[in-house]
Amino acid sequence: MKPHAIRNEIQSLSNQALDFIQNYCFTDHPTRGVLRFPPFPYLHRLITAMDTHPRLLVLKSRQVCATWAAASWVLYRSLFHWKSEILLLSKEHRSAMELLQRIRNLAWRLPLWFNLKVHATKNQLTFPNSGSRILTLPATAEAIRFFAPTIVLWDEMAFTENADEIWSAISPSLDRQAQFIGISTPNGKHNLFGKMVTDPKRFGFALQRIHFSERPDRGEEWQTLQKRELSEAQWRREYELSLEEVHGQRVIEAFSPQQHVLPYPVSIEMVHTARRRFRSIDFGYRSPVVLWIAEITPSQFVVFEEWIGSNATRDDLLLAIRMMDGKWLLTEQQFTWSSCDPAGLQQNDSGIPMIDFLSGAGIKLMQRRSLLEDGLDWLRMMFARADGTIQLRISPQCSRLINDLSSYRYDEHTGKPIKGSYDHTVDALRYFAVNIQQKPPTHYQGRVSGIKW
Repeated sequence: MKPHAIRNEIQSLSNQALDFIQNYCFTDHPTRGVLRFPPFPYLHRLITAMDTHPRLLVLKSRQVCATWAAASWVLYRSLFHWKSEILLLSKEHRSAMELLQRIRNLAWRLPLWFNLKVHATKNQLTFPNSGSRILTLPATAEAIRFFAPTIVLWDEMAFTENADEIWSAISPSLDRQAQFIGISTPNGKHNLFGKMVTDPKRFGFALQRIHFSERPDRGEEWQTLQKRELSEAQWRREYELSLEEVHGQRVIEAFSPQQHVLPYPVSIEMVHTARRRFRSIDFGYRSPVVLWIAEITPSQFVVFEEWIGSNATRDDLLLAIRMMDGKWLLTEQQFTWSSCDPAGLQQNDSGIPMIDFLSGAGIKLMQRRSLLEDGLDWLRMMFARADGTIQLRISPQCSRLINDLSSYRYDEHTGKPIKGSYDHTVDALRYFAVNIQQKPPTHYQGRVSGIKW
C-alpha cells in the first residue's frame, strides 16, 4: 500500500474495532492452522458489546471463539487507544500467559505496513507508538491490589479461586471508570461469576450469552461426536450454559449401583484374558488406597479389586500390592502402569518421596497433574458419557469403593467436595480416569538409580 492509503486505512480503523478484527486478525486452529477471524454474527455482537458496555459479562459455551474475540479486541484497544493499561486474568497465571501469547501472535501477524512496534516479555506486551501495555499478573488479590488498569479482561472467571478477594482488589479501578470484561463457561451459581450472571443488573453489568448452536458449523454430527467425550453434567455445563448448583449433591452423580456394579464377581480368568491391567493408588495420610482395574474389551474397564489401608506405612502399602497381585496370580509385567497422585513426588517423613519409593521397588507408575474438577469430569465421563456410553464398571467385591461413590458429596456451603473418609477411593479412581483418557501416556521415570522403563 502507498503511504497515503496506509494513513487513510489506519485512520478509518481508529474507531472501527470490528473492521480491524475482521480484516486483520488471524486465529490459531488446533488442526487447520492459522485462519482468518471467523465472520460469525454472534462474534460481531460480542465485539460491539465490548466496545459499548463498561461492565460486561460473557456466559458462553466452549469452543465459540469468544476468547479469541476478546484477545483481538484487546489488541485493537492497545493499538488505537492512547495509554491503555490492560490487565489479563485467568483461573491461573499460566492460563493468563497463554492468553497473552494469543495476543502476541495476533500482533505479529499484522501487515508490515502497520509499522507495529511491540516490546514483548514473558508477562507483558508494551506498544511504544500508543504508550499502551498489556500485563498478566497472578490471580491473587495481593498481586493486583497496587495496579491501576484501564481495562480488566478476566477469562475463565467462574473457575478462578479466591475470586471474591480478587474482585475486591480490582474494584477501586472500576470505580475510577476502568472497563471490565468477565468471560467464562458456567461453573454453578456459588462462585462470583455465577452470582453475577444470575442477576447482572444488580451488579451493574450487561450480559452476553453465547450458545454453541449460534456457531454455524455445530450441527447434529458435531454434537454426537462431542457427547461421546463428555459426561451428561459436563455437556450441560460446558455447552448448554447450565448454572445448576452442586451444593449438597453427590460428587459423582453419574454413578448408579444398578447400572455400574456388575451382577457377578470378576473371575481370575476374566482378569487374565483382559486386554490390559492397571492399578491406581491414592497415598492418603496413613489411609492409602489401591484399586486394580482390567480392560475387559476395548475401552471397557472394570475395577475388580480394592485395598484400603489403616494407619499404614509405605512398607505396608508395597506389601499389600504384592499380596493382592499374588491373590490374582499377577506379576508386575502384566500391568500396563499404575496411576497415582502427583503429590507423591513430594518428600515425606522418611525423606524419600512415595513415587520414588514405589518406582525403586519396580512399580511402573504414571502420574499427571490436573485440577480436581477436571479429574472428576473425566471420571464422570467414564461412568456416563453424554451419548449414553458406559466405560467403567465395578465388581461387587469392591464394596468400599461402591459405598464411597454413593456417599461422596459437595459441601452445602462452599460447593466444594467434602474431604474425609469417602474421598480416598474416589481419588484413586480419579487418577486412573485422568491418565487413561489423556494420551499419549508418560510413564514416570524414577529418580532412584537404575530404575527406568
